[in-house]
Parts: sequence; structure tokens; C-alpha cells
Amino acid sequence: MNLHHQIAQWGIAGASAFAFVYGMTPLVRRIALRRGWVEKPVSGRWSKRLVARLGGVAIFAGFLAASLLWIPLRQPVPGLLLVCALVFLIGLIDDFRRMAPYTKLL
Repeated sequence: MNLHHQIAQWGIAGASAFAFVYGMTPLVRRIALRRGWVEKPVSGRWSKRLVARLGGVAIFAGFLAASLLWIPLRQPVPGLLLVCALVFLIGLIDDFRRMAPYTKLL
């Protein structure tokens, strides 16, 4: 596989991940709002309105879908996908059960 083909394949993977996330985000947001999975505004924080949790779900789903569709599953790709899934799960747990920042880094 030549370099131009690889660049095109990665570009298509990135574009399809973007499109998937762009389409999934409103659905995930609607589900989070309907279920009450929101972060209420706190003084001194950046947001002044309700923010739906679970944003990482749409992002990870788009990343995973594009990776599985466009990236050959040769070493080290499966390991990288596993590590990304672990980071996603830590974020998901943090969405529902507040974790200290230091704990998330471990």
C-alpha cells in the first residue's frame, strides 16, 4: 500500500468518524436530557446552563465504528482500541459517580 493510499484511507476514516459523531450527538444528548443525566450549573464553572452527560458515548462510538470499518486490525491496533475503550469506561463511570481527578489519572 503506497503512502497516498494510506493518507486517503485515514482521511476517509476521520471524515466518517466525524459524520458518525455529528449524527449521534443529538441522539445521545436527547437520551441524557430525557433521563435526567445532566450536569447542573455551578457558580464559578464554565457553563451557565444544563449540560448533558454522556458526550463521550457519541465520540467513542464514532471513533470505534470508523476504526473497525477503515483501519486494518493488525498489531498494535487492537491494543490501542482496548486502551481507548478503558479510557472511555473511566469517563463513563465519572459521568455517574464523581471520581477525583487523581483517581482518573491512575
